[in-house]
Amino acid sequence: MATPATDPRPTPPAGPDGAVGEFSWSRWEAGERPVRTAALLAVVAAAAFTAGVTLQSVASGLLALALLLATLANCLLPIRYAMTADGVGVHGLLRSRLLKWSRVDAARVGEQDAVLLYTTEHTVAQRQFRIDLGPEPQMVAAVLKQRLLDAGVPLV
Repeated sequence: MATPATDPRPTPPAGPDGAVGEFSWSRWEAGERPVRTAALLAVVAAAAFTAGVTLQSVASGLLALALLLATLANCLLPIRYAMTADGVGVHGLLRSRLLKWSRVDAARVGEQDAVLLYTTEHTVAQRQFRIDLGPEPQMVAAVLKQRLLDAGVPLV
């Protein structure tokens, strides 16, 4: 039985009065594709073992293992997405990012993901903020589109 902390389904917006609350969902690629994950972990273990044997050091092998696992953290561990009245955030093991709605110039919402285009204070080139819509993409896309429209962001 899923608990609220591990339930992969999106949580609905807070408040029956339509008030904008947090809307969150998560994506766990390793749990969705266990065979691919097992193969990936076997390759990582073999690479770490090879590094340890080649360099004749257990510490080198363990360091290689740690670096490879850290690099693949977004594939192996759940990623949490959250939309609030202020913006949208992505939270993983090694990084968290928040993009405020006021910074978004335009958005494209697809069937499985969304791309928000924004500019930074330091550059004039547009950058992309990609959002995986998770296991229930239609529900997440509907809420995302509404939040974008409420913030005055054009959909392209």
